[in-house]
Order: sequence, then structure tokens, then C-alpha cells
Amino acid sequence: MKNVLTLILFILVTNIYAQLKPCEIILIKGDTINGIGKIAGNKFKYKLNVDSKSEKLDFYNIDKVTIRYSDEVVATYKYINVKEVNGYGFYVLRVIQTGKVDLYSMEYPHNIYSASNKYGPFYVKRDNAHYATNMRPKGGLNADYIKAALPYLNDCEIFVDNVFKGKFEKKDLSGMIKFYNENCK
Repeated sequence: MKNVLTLILFILVTNIYAQLKPCEIILIKGDTINGIGKIAGNKFKYKLNVDSKSEKLDFYNIDKVTIRYSDEVVATYKYINVKEVNGYGFYVLRVIQTGKVDLYSMEYPHNIYSASNKYGPFYVKRDNAHYATNMRPKGGLNADYIKAALPYLNDCEIFVDNVFKGKFEKKDLSGMIKFYNENCK
């Protein structure tokens, strides 16, 4: 019975992520395309309407894509140059927060990084940076983002003070970035 329920849940989640959803595509050139679409690797597959022929755009031609999954769930994606341990690469990342420091995430229907949400790993990028940095914490499900974020955000005295006063939860990277964006210059 448990296997049957798991299979049904998998089919439902896969179906939700596989369907074309209402979207707005903003190209690097500044043009905007409205239609229905989905992410297909490093490309974006879209149609202008349900009756039109589908087309694909390479993400390097796209500034950002906003997808409406439901009335409550709207997500924006960007194609970001990321610094990893083994070099650099471009990835389609979900925008979690924007500000002096932007927060991005890989998005998975079933995320191995957290049992409580579908985001991870996380990346941060300053306004003037050429690439985003992976906020790879040690500890798996017991991840400590404070240790990962502190070297990146240590240019703000009030942030560092709050870290040492224990004002942040170790798993709340989003809260740390929000605090930094609102309180640091």
C-alpha cells in the first residue's frame, strides 16, 4: 500500500512540473514574451498559446523567466554563472530574494538537501559580482548556513555582531540575507 501511495504522489508531482504553465519571458534584448512554458534543462520551452507551435529558447538569451504554477505559487528563474569547487558553470536558478545580495536556489521536485522544502543548494551573488557563490554548508540535514554565510557577508559589522549574539537560526539563510540587505550598506 505504501508503494502505491508513493507511486501516485510521484506521478502527481511529476505531472505538475511537466505541464506548460503561464509565463513571462524577458529576453536579454529587452523584449517580453507572454505565453505558457516550462524549463527544459538550459532551454525554455514555450508556446504563445495552447494552439500555437512550441518553441525553445536558450537561457543565455533570457534575462529572466517568471512562471505561475498556481494562484499562490509564482517563481522567477535566471541563468546565473556559478562558482563551484571544480570551476565555473551556468545554471538555471530560482530567485529567492533580491537586494545588495541576491539569493538563488536550484529547485527540485524532491530535494535531497532538506526534508522540509524543495530548494537547495543555495547560491548568493552580490550586485557587482560576475558569478554566484555556492553556500554549501557542512552537516547535511543539520546544515549550518551561518558558517557558510559569515565569510561572504563579514563586511557588515552589524551582521557579524548579530551572528555572534546568536540572532540567526543556523538553517535560516534566507533570514540572514534579508537582514543583510535591509541593514548593511
